Amino acid sequence: MSCNEISTVALEGKKGKKSPEPEEIQLRFSIGKQKYKTEMKPFNPNSVEWNEFAFFDIGECDDSLLEVAIEFEETGIRKKVKTLGSVSISILDLEHDRVNDSYIDLDLSAVKISKHNNVDKQESVAVLHLRLYLTELKEEQNNYIREEEQDIFNYDEHKDHLQTGDLILFGEVGFLSVITQLLGNVPYSRVGMVVRLPNQYTEKEKLYIFELTRNFDKFQNAFTEDVEIGINLFRMRERIHEFPGRGIWWLPLSEPLLDDPLSNMVEWIWSIHEKGLPELQHIMSTPPQNVLDYLEVFGLNIKRRTELWELQSTELIIKALTYGGRRLPMDEEKLIVPGDLVDTYKDCFLEPIVLRKEK
Repeated sequence: MSCNEISTVALEGKKGKKSPEPEEIQLRFSIGKQKYKTEMKPFNPNSVEWNEFAFFDIGECDDSLLEVAIEFEETGIRKKVKTLGSVSISILDLEHDRVNDSYIDLDLSAVKISKHNNVDKQESVAVLHLRLYLTELKEEQNNYIREEEQDIFNYDEHKDHLQTGDLILFGEVGFLSVITQLLGNVPYSRVGMVVRLPNQYTEKEKLYIFELTRNFDKFQNAFTEDVEIGINLFRMRERIHEFPGRGIWWLPLSEPLLDDPLSNMVEWIWSIHEKGLPELQHIMSTPPQNVLDYLEVFGLNIKRRTELWELQSTELIIKALTYGGRRLPMDEEKLIVPGDLVDTYKDCFLEPIVLRKEK
């Protein structure tokens, strides 16, 4: 969340005296009796950013308005928190199960603009950028229903160009998925890898997706023919068609993998696919403690590692690419998310290409 384009302001006192420009400001959110305040940030007329999350249970209240206010702490002996401006957002206007990227004019009717700013007094002088998500889905199951006839479907156009080592980005729904999208400021929440493998019956080369997933959708593993959680190899075309989410993107490698490293990577994928969960729990790191603390607040059983598979899909794919000769540095203190693959490792990949997406 951020507050952009804040013109320098002076507040009107009781006798018309101007108060000094605020040194720090914070955002306050409330809906019904539920409230959340961000930390105070130094005031900057150009932009102030808060990398914080606020969660509200809308089932717990009858109010449909989310109140957002910018507050500042008045200087002096009595430090009172005062409101710089506020706005009401109707949650009824938000699209369900989609990150609503909202730019909202802030009502600063109680503020007197400093003359040197040349700002029309009738205009808002602050723009709030909020990323809002509204859902009624439970994390334990994915009941999201998409309208397939409204999808943009480009898979057939690109399928012959997909190569082993290319990545597939998924835009999913559900609590963990939203956390990942918001952290990366991107529409995708999980990542898989393209693998060309011989069909187990015909020996003819086919396209598959190597994934780490809790598999709420109950997709059948192409080689075990069972519904499994954790490591899976899914049939590419079937997965692209039936995946119940907002969109799927293809992230091509900037350069194809060399033959020997590629063979090493495929051998490793087969090995971990065969060994399953015990091996997976052995090789995957524990997410940073601050992430675990945060998730525990919202009721996720972090003692069960399988609860966190979606969060760790990027780490698994980076490990696979290491066997393929592509070493992508990882910060062990930071949770690596799919957005990092696009933004941080730009030299390794081309721009994402839509394979399927809702209009």
